[in-house]
Formats: sequence, C-alpha cells, structure tokens
Amino acid sequence: MELKVHYDSECDALGLHSGQFSKISAELETAPGVVLDLANDDDLSCQVVGLEVLGMSAYVPLGKLGYCEETDTLTFGSEIETAIEIVENEDLVAHWRPDESLDDCMVPVAFDLRNASKHLAPVMASWPKSYFQNHKPQKR
Repeated sequence: MELKVHYDSECDALGLHSGQFSKISAELETAPGVVLDLANDDDLSCQVVGLEVLGMSAYVPLGKLGYCEETDTLTFGSEIETAIEIVENEDLVAHWRPDESLDDCMVPVAFDLRNASKHLAPVMASWPKSYFQNHKPQKR
C-alpha cells in the first residue's frame, strides 16, 4: 500500500493518507490526538483510510513508543485486548470495542501501522540528525 505522508513540524502533526475516500473520522479512545479517517460510518465494517497524529514526536524515533521492530509495526493507543473487532485495510489496522455508553456502537481503541519504517521514512528523513542522537529508542 502506498501512503501519502505529510509532517508539519510547527504543529508536530502527521498526516498519512491512502488516497481512498474518507467519509468520517474518529479519535482513538485510548490515545487523544490520534484521529482515524474512516471509509464509512458503519462501525462494524469501517476501514481506516488515513491517520492524523498530533504530537508525532512522542512516537519518533521508532522504538520510542508503541513500536515493534520484529514486525515493523507502530501501534497507537492501548487496550488492544479489549477489542472484539479488527478491521484491516492492508497496512492500516483498526482495533474496535463496544462503546459502553451507547448500544450498538463501536469505538476505536488502537491502530496499527504496518511497515511503519517504510511509511514514515520521509518524515524521519526531514528531521535533523541531532534529534535522533538525543532520543534513543526504548526496547519493548
């Protein structure tokens, strides 16, 4: 999957889009500032077609937060174990659970970006090398 990536250093915001049409957005319940762009508003079959992340520096360099080097997957959010529905759109994977306050509704609790190092390479290449020297990745 080819994703278009844009990073705004002034806002520390990342935009990642598949080029597929987005109808609605939903913020991750377990990660404020992480917004999923969704293909439709049917919770149970809703594919992620894009991602907006405010505060991207919390996740870069890879390994700083939520990254698994073995699978090259960056996970945003938590409580994956509470998800009962996983909706995949190639490298974009959303984890959903029932909304406790609304019947028949689901909320996203986590999001996986597969092949993260490939998709985020343009973003990381634009950052000064000194940033990566000062921020060492953590082991998971």
